[in-house]
Amino acid sequence: MEEIRDCPTCHEVYPSEGRRIHELLCPGLSSAGPPPGDNYVLGILLSEAPPSAVAEWVKCDKSIDDETSISFQSVDVGPFFPGNAVPEAMYTERNPRRNRDTASMLEIWTVQGGSGAELAPNQTISTAADGLALHHSWTGPVLALAMTRATGFMVDPGQYKDVSLEDCVDVIDFLLDYGNPDHGARLRAALNSLGAQPEAEVRVAAEVESAEGEEGEEHRVFEM
Repeated sequence: MEEIRDCPTCHEVYPSEGRRIHELLCPGLSSAGPPPGDNYVLGILLSEAPPSAVAEWVKCDKSIDDETSISFQSVDVGPFFPGNAVPEAMYTERNPRRNRDTASMLEIWTVQGGSGAELAPNQTISTAADGLALHHSWTGPVLALAMTRATGFMVDPGQYKDVSLEDCVDVIDFLLDYGNPDHGARLRAALNSLGAQPEAEVRVAAEVESAEGEEGEEHRVFEM
């Protein structure tokens, strides 16, 4: 049976194989103080150096569409990145490393290559890899936020919420697996296990081609 360890920070149990990730995430997430105001959401910031994962309160603004009365939100991530860096968001609702859906929609802010910003390799992600080879070279800080799952753009676009420890583990898995060349094979295996119909095969085949050809889109094609 897999060994279970007890965490002195959160007093929870977790699999021994997840020790490195848990010890990296839990102290920082558990040390978050009260929010500075009403319009803040808790995120996790993975620093480039030294290795650390720190809970951060991120300002979240809300606006309401006059015609539909639908509420939309936006976050101010600028304070967590160098002044000349332009962060971009990536999204995922699937954890292929653990073969399950994520508990939340995850929004992960990073500075992509070619932005012109001089950023150091992210040592926190390298530490979380615990000796495993990374498929992507992450540089600069990485900020991760959680959202409720959208039920439809014009029905419920999803709302920001505080990240949980489970969300943070999914974020680490996303970062460790990003750029994995095995994604196409995983999609084909999923298709075979579902016994998809011909029209679905065409759709998934296109997604496989996209996953193999464009790294930036690979995690979105798992939203099946």
